[in-house]
Amino acid sequence: MNVLIVGSITRDRIRSRRCSVEAIGGAVWHAGTCFARLGVTTRVVTAFSPADRILGEALGALGVQVLQRPSTSTSIFVNDYTAPAGGDRRQEVVALADPIGVEGLRDELRLCDLAYLGPLHPGDVSEDALSMIAEDRTSTIALDVQGLTRSIKRGRVTAKIDRRLRPLMPVCDVIKASSEEAHLLTGSTDPSEAATELGRTRSGLETMVTCAREGAFIASRGVVHFEPAAAVDTDNPTGAGDMYFAAYLTQRMQGESVESAARFAALFTARRLRDPKRNVVLARS
Repeated sequence: MNVLIVGSITRDRIRSRRCSVEAIGGAVWHAGTCFARLGVTTRVVTAFSPADRILGEALGALGVQVLQRPSTSTSIFVNDYTAPAGGDRRQEVVALADPIGVEGLRDELRLCDLAYLGPLHPGDVSEDALSMIAEDRTSTIALDVQGLTRSIKRGRVTAKIDRRLRPLMPVCDVIKASSEEAHLLTGSTDPSEAATELGRTRSGLETMVTCAREGAFIASRGVVHFEPAAAVDTDNPTGAGDMYFAAYLTQRMQGESVESAARFAALFTARRLRDPKRNVVLARS
């Protein structure tokens, strides 16, 4: 199995009640390292500044092939978890990498079994690149809607559906959204109903709605399965959704059922979140 992940790698500034660190982030990191750990041949098309070559080197050390696109900056996100227990994550943006374009992308798509789209914001992957991926139907396409349900203005991240998302969804085979993103897209506050509604985008589409510490609802072929999350004591869940999606997709691509894949993904994600070495810390404050 070969997977290609498209999206920016980041320097994440994580603030929690226990500590503050700067660590590597983005779907290409959290999902990419999980795919690699599960024995999947993994390549990422990503953009970051040449000054931050440590980001690519960290991926390479774990067996991930990095196809770096030139950028004047590296994306820097601030994830603040200092709100009281149960409070929402606050997110800010300090810098954004240049958009990932079409250069060499078609050839990479034809080498993969699974194309995983993990943009972090609407401008992360160029419109031409998204169009190319949509037109190239040689691989299974998985989409995390996160970056296309955001707007970034003056460093602030707010919820907004990007105009490119709706046309992209019908060409995808599997779509993941958080409960908040699913509510934005469907208007439903019930994650089971939202998963079903998202699945109506086209026949055969598999949809996942993640609900943080509660678990995930997955709609497939008219049936919704709920998989509870395994209990984990952490105040830094950054990347959990990426880990879960990667583990789930690996199992599904290998022929496992929705139920079996979801159960495996829940246990795998819990193990990763408990691992103190899962984050490559770049700085502490």
